[in-house]
Order: sequence, then structure tokens, then C-alpha cells
Amino acid sequence: MRKIKRELGVRFLAGFVALVFFLNSTPLLSLQEPRAQKGYTYNLKQLIEQTEKNIKKVNEDLKEKEIEKQNRQREAKTKEHFEKGNALYKEGRLKEAKKEWQKALEITKDPEMKDYIKDSEKRAKEEELARRREEKETQRRLEAEQKEKERLERDRQRKLEAREREKKRVEAQEKREKERAQTEKERKQKEEEARLEREQRQKERLEAKKKRQEELARQKEEKEHQKRLLRKQKEKERLEQEKQKELERQKKAEEARLIREKRQKAT
Repeated sequence: MRKIKRELGVRFLAGFVALVFFLNSTPLLSLQEPRAQKGYTYNLKQLIEQTEKNIKKVNEDLKEKEIEKQNRQREAKTKEHFEKGNALYKEGRLKEAKKEWQKALEITKDPEMKDYIKDSEKRAKEEELARRREEKETQRRLEAEQKEKERLERDRQRKLEAREREKKRVEAQEKREKERAQTEKERKQKEEEARLEREQRQKERLEAKKKRQEELARQKEEKEHQKRLLRKQKEKERLEQEKQKELERQKKAEEARLIREKRQKAT
């Protein structure tokens, strides 16, 4: 009803404008030639046609806005039923969740929602493109910030490396000085150890020489003792042999005497 009233109001306004224009133009038209009168009629006809086109366009725009408003309301209700169905599903109320989802589908099946859904997809794509452009811009900005950060980090790193190199150079110089001092100390220590070792070897040689001399003297004494014992043993064996020979001689002499006595008795 409101749509009909709005359309009637628009048509009435357009007709009123055309009437006022016609009345204001009548005195001038009466002074013109019949040819001019015909042109005026033609121009008025165009005005009326244009007015009807404008009214038609306004009606279409109003209808589209009304449809869009209704579709937005349907979209809100669809989302409401969908989210309610999700909540019911999480609570385990499956049948009630199914009903809510079915209600959401029924709303989207309205013929007036067809173009709106397409437009919604288009808007979604445009929003996605806008989001991607924004993400790219954000990414470029972040990359620029990252590059600047990396540049600052490289500068800081170079300074740190320079300080580190200087520190290492100083440490290396101190280390070389310590090594030279340590080398000198070790050299002196080695010289002292070599001197002590030479003295020790000299002492050991003297002790070894003394021991060898003592050992040679002991061995010589043992040899002399062995020689004396050997001479005594040989002398004892000689005496024993002489004694044995004397006994054998005496035995032979006794045997020879006995043989002579036997012979004498025999004769």
C-alpha cells in the first residue's frame, strides 16, 4: 500500500510540474506561428515522455531499495538462524539445529534473494580483492619496515663486528705478549732443567763410575778368592791323588810280597 501511495505521489508531482510549465508557456506560444506551435507540442510531448521515464526510473529505484532493504533483513535473519543452529548443534540439540538451518535455507530460496546473493558474492569478491590489496599494501609496508629494520640491524651488526674485531685484536696482542712472556719463561725453565739434568747426569756418571770401580774391585777380589780356592782345591786333589797313588803302590808292594812268600813256600 505504501508503495502504491508513493508511486501516485510521484506521478501527481510530475503532472503538476508539467501543468505549471504549460500554463506559463501559453502566452508566448499564442504569439508564435503555427510552425512554432507544432514545435512546442513536440517539445511538451518529449517532456511528458521524459517525465514518465523519470517516474519509472524512480519507481524502479524505490523498488530496488525496498528489495535491498528486505534482502538485508532476510540476510540478517538467515545469519541469525544459522548461528542459532550452530549454537544448538554445539549443545547437542540436533533436531532444533536442523530446523534453524532449514529456516535459513528457506529464506535464501526467495526469488528476490537470487540477485542479492549474486551481488553479495560480487561484494564478497570485491571485499576480498580490497582485503588482498590492503594485505599487499600492509605487506609492502611491513617489508619496507623490515628492510629498514634489517638495514639498521646490519649497521648495528657492523658496528658490533668492528668493536668485536678491535676487541679480538687487543686480545690477540695481549695473547701474543703473554705467549712471548710464557715462551721466555719456558725457555729459561728449560735451560734450568737442562743445567740440572746435566748436573744430574754428571753426578750419575760419577756414581756409575764409582760403582763400576767398586764392582770391578769386588769382581777382582772374587776372582782372586776363586783362584785361591781353586789352587787350594787343586792342591788338595793333588795330595789326594798322591795319597791314593801311595796306597796303590803300597797295595801292589804288599801283593808282590805275598806272591813272593807263596812262591818261597812252594819251593
